[in-house]
Amino acid sequence: MTADYSTAKSEIFSQFYDNWITDSPLIVGYEPKSFFGGIEYDKDLDTSLFYAKIRLHTESDKQKTLSTTVTEIGKRRYESKGSVLIEILCPLSNASYTNLGELLAQSVQNSFRGKETLSCVLFQNVRITEGYHDDKFYSFEVIVNFNYETIA
Repeated sequence: MTADYSTAKSEIFSQFYDNWITDSPLIVGYEPKSFFGGIEYDKDLDTSLFYAKIRLHTESDKQKTLSTTVTEIGKRRYESKGSVLIEILCPLSNASYTNLGELLAQSVQNSFRGKETLSCVLFQNVRITEGYHDDKFYSFEVIVNFNYETIA
């Protein structure tokens, strides 16, 4: 199965969000807002709440072979590779919130680890790193490598 960019992006975001809406309320007691690329948000975030920001980066899109499917004979098959960065912002207003942020990061990690979407977007090398720390938020970053194939 193959996917175009729009389908892959939608499935990647759904992979995150389907887990986020079920697991995050169990961890922090509510569904933290999540921000995707192209969605504006208030730059002055409430510093007592958790948030997630998700960004998609395509790092390569190289021809792999020619298509051999019956409907796509002679077209080129490309393999796209990239990464998803999910940044979890934890408020510093309570010392235990960092522990909850770590649990959120682990939940997101588990939602991608060893998974593949219907259009064969494959997720690999899912890892957690500790991000930045400022006077309002501490962050955890879940980084996920992905690849999928397109016929064009």
